[in-house]
Amino acid sequence: MNMQFEMPQDGEMPTPEQAEQFLASVEAINLDEIVIETIAVAIRDRDKNGKHVLRVAEIESFVPMRIFNRMLATRQRVVAQREKFLAGKSDDEADPIIGWMVDQVLAVWKLSEDDMTRERLEEGLPFENLSALFSRFFGRVLRSSQRAPSPQIGPSNHTSRMASSRY
Repeated sequence: MNMQFEMPQDGEMPTPEQAEQFLASVEAINLDEIVIETIAVAIRDRDKNGKHVLRVAEIESFVPMRIFNRMLATRQRVVAQREKFLAGKSDDEADPIIGWMVDQVLAVWKLSEDDMTRERLEEGLPFENLSALFSRFFGRVLRSSQRAPSPQIGPSNHTSRMASSRY
């Protein structure tokens, strides 16, 4: 959505209308431009005989509201746990944020491959790829949720485009 708005002169405060137009232009989401990507992810896995193999999984970037809401609901708790861990006031052997990120990526991954397990994901995916997937699935929405409330949603023809990328 491309909206025109008049910027205030130097030193002037914007009018409420100018501020509203600016926020609408920054936060407007054109629903026909939302892209659900298919991400090709190289993962070390085991075949039927238990032998390690490298395979490419095709994972959709779609995050349903139930998964996103669960991620948001647990985020504050895990941040508090991490602060204790970093301060040395926790018995945890690993940073709790990493396990939490694995759980969030796994929840989205299972939508494409319902037989994926946490153990297989942790053993087969390097941290850099896990972190990149977490950012891909949740980063944009997390950043937009930290901005001003109530984004304006523009008109849509209710279509989405598919894209493809690789990790």
